[in-house]
Amino acid sequence: MAKDPKQLIFGIHGATLCDFHSFQPIGEELDVLGDLTLDVAADIESLYGGSHLWAVAGEVKTFACEGSLDIKEYPEELAEYLVAGAGTKTAASATGGVTTIANRLGTSVFSATTGIASVGLKSGEGAELKGGMYVVVAATASTVDVYAVSTANLKRGTDLTLTAGSMKIAAGLSIETDTAVEVTNTGVELTGGSGTIGMTAGDTAFYRVYPPHNGVETIKMGQADSEPKRVALMLTAQNRTTGEMFDIFCPNALVLGLPLGLKEKAFQTGGIKIGIFTDESLDYAIETTSIKGTNIQA
Repeated sequence: MAKDPKQLIFGIHGATLCDFHSFQPIGEELDVLGDLTLDVAADIESLYGGSHLWAVAGEVKTFACEGSLDIKEYPEELAEYLVAGAGTKTAASATGGVTTIANRLGTSVFSATTGIASVGLKSGEGAELKGGMYVVVAATASTVDVYAVSTANLKRGTDLTLTAGSMKIAAGLSIETDTAVEVTNTGVELTGGSGTIGMTAGDTAFYRVYPPHNGVETIKMGQADSEPKRVALMLTAQNRTTGEMFDIFCPNALVLGLPLGLKEKAFQTGGIKIGIFTDESLDYAIETTSIKGTNIQA
């Protein structure tokens, strides 16, 4: 007796988040993944009464579908969907770069007239650029100290020596009107403002340095006006050697969370939460598609 080929699911190939309204894919397919769990569960209302040990009647109240997906990559394009955040991408640069300096404590260090007007790359010193965040502290009205926030890249180019017991990499740099001063062996220079320099001792500002790179991606989350966004979700199984294909399409989904962490001598992985809902225009919540291979024997 001939039997229909069994519907089997093997492995995971990828997950694609799409715009909820247009179904246009957002960024690239996620394909460095772990396990997917997507459980469709029913809530049943049971009736008990008298001496009956078992329910005498029951009806399905609701169906719900929640799950999780283990991800092992962190594309910035998905930030606004996963964490209601904002992702930005900087193009590759053979020369590296430095971000705009910004005040943190007080307002006197970064000033177009009376403080540091700008932070820039020093010509010919690209090999000295050391990636990371740096904090500028006003030591006096016209001098600053510079601190590294991490030592991870300080050995690039000329190895920097920290002041004992601190993260200070430069001390007593004189900030002068319309004049650039080098933060020695970092490939960066600080340029004074156009007026009489007059910073407030103890005020601080910060900037980031990017050595020559093949692109920079940043994700910011926790903004006051951030809101989560719905997506459509395509989940694809690994193609089988028999030619079978299988996918799960969810036209109305919330995909939330971003597992952050640092593991000793290991790559970071973690689960993002998935919630599935009925799409009113299509009149379904989940559609599974199984394409049978032509070389499957019944």
